[in-house]
Amino acid sequence: MNALLGSLVVLATFVTLCNAQCFFMPRTYIVGDLSEDCTDADGVKHPLKSTWKTKDCNECSCGLNGIQCCNYVAKPVSYDTKKCKKIFDQHNCKFNVVEQENPGKPCIVTNWVV
Repeated sequence: MNALLGSLVVLATFVTLCNAQCFFMPRTYIVGDLSEDCTDADGVKHPLKSTWKTKDCNECSCGLNGIQCCNYVAKPVSYDTKKCKKIFDQHNCKFNVVEQENPGKPCIVTNWVV
């Protein structure tokens, strides 16, 4: 019983901390087209049940009803905002938190939110 209660507490914590931003693009059906591919916003076709990452730091998947995408970038929320600043690295889809006066020196971040 204690294990179940502990598991529920952990699950509730992760659900609370998870703030992923997701969106859905329904499949468009064209008469005579029997393919099961999904076409993304850039016009690229993806096979059914495939997943991929976009240049906008989204992870997408192709399903029978369309494409679902969620942003997967973890955002720093607990750090010294007076001493440090966050810088987004678009190439690696992540935030770096560094000292404002010495950007070569990383800061300690105790909490991140997706």
